[in-house]
Amino acid sequence: MFGSSEPDVRLCIKGLRTRFFAHYQFQTLSVESAFAAFLSFQLSDSVVIDLTTMPARTNQRKRAAEDEVAVAKAAAKRAAKAAKVMQGVADASSASQLAINSTLQAYLCECDAKIKDFFKDSMDGPPTNFSGLPVYDPVAATQALSSGNKYTSSAPLFWINTSYELQPNVPKYRKRLESLRDHFFSQPTAYPETILVSMAKGEIPHKCKGALKAVSIPELRDSLRLAVAESTQDPDVPRKVKMAWKDVLMSVPFTFEEGLGPSFGVDSEGDGYLPNFSREAQ
Repeated sequence: MFGSSEPDVRLCIKGLRTRFFAHYQFQTLSVESAFAAFLSFQLSDSVVIDLTTMPARTNQRKRAAEDEVAVAKAAAKRAAKAAKVMQGVADASSASQLAINSTLQAYLCECDAKIKDFFKDSMDGPPTNFSGLPVYDPVAATQALSSGNKYTSSAPLFWINTSYELQPNVPKYRKRLESLRDHFFSQPTAYPETILVSMAKGEIPHKCKGALKAVSIPELRDSLRLAVAESTQDPDVPRKVKMAWKDVLMSVPFTFEEGLGPSFGVDSEGDGYLPNFSREAQ
């Protein structure tokens, strides 16, 4: 007769003999329990029992469970969306975990993370002319690239996707990068060459921050990443020196040009980059 989903009721006992039923006064009981209590009362005509229907506890539990499910689904949806974004970043990088340089690439990514943590605005901060080239001008860049011309200026290093490499399976060596670091970046120094960036038709550099694809040899910029990360994390390096690295990072010479092909920068054998350092490491 009485199922578990029956609504609960609250007993409100009124009358001269209420004190005899104080145990039940204002208690919330199931309908079955309330009915049994009612039969046990030997009431006079002056006593009234008011049965007020209450929301079912099972319904409350059901709603709570449904809320938990909804929260869990929303969290899973957010996680899936975040995973999709991260997968897109991974796909954009030709230097995947399967590449020959994966261990070194992972270390360089750690360097990037340390740099970006130290210089919070290393991507979105304003460019400077520390390199000696004019500061990036959004209007001039848009006009030049829209007209099919290339555009050269100083801009932040992290406007490019530092994980992207034109030829990811050309071997790189940690000692080689450290040698370049020691030769070019033993202290905060202007970046010594111009990095070429391939632009797709309609792309504008300042609207593609963090996703631009450099097609120049990667080793020199990799050595800069090593130098800045190690310097900013070294407790023995004066803060003034650490902060000077920001000028280097925010004023890297770039030439932005539409349609640089995948063969650009590769030697005639197709197995290595053409060296284009302005000052060769000894």
